[in-house]
Amino acid sequence: MLKGWKNGEIRIALYGLENQTVIDPDMPLRVIGYDGAADREQISIGGKPEQSQCPVVTLVLYFGSAHWKTPLSLRECLEIPEELDGYVNDYPIHVFEIAYLDEK
Repeated sequence: MLKGWKNGEIRIALYGLENQTVIDPDMPLRVIGYDGAADREQISIGGKPEQSQCPVVTLVLYFGSAHWKTPLSLRECLEIPEELDGYVNDYPIHVFEIAYLDEK
């Protein structure tokens, strides 16, 4: 689900909410794909003075009963040869374990 945050006529950010009931070890790969698609969409509508590009923030809302113990970043999903290690970008994800949040 993608939502936009606007302050008046200025678009501040796009928020992606990914609802999960099961742990997905490929979630960093999925999130980078979603964020990249949203960025690509902004590029395709770019060039219009009234529509500036804005950051994309994706949050994973995890509703499962076990703690999320799989990769939390792109680099954790990949087997990176030592020779390429300095060239591979990382991409962390933000997982909120809803069942384990305190009442506050």
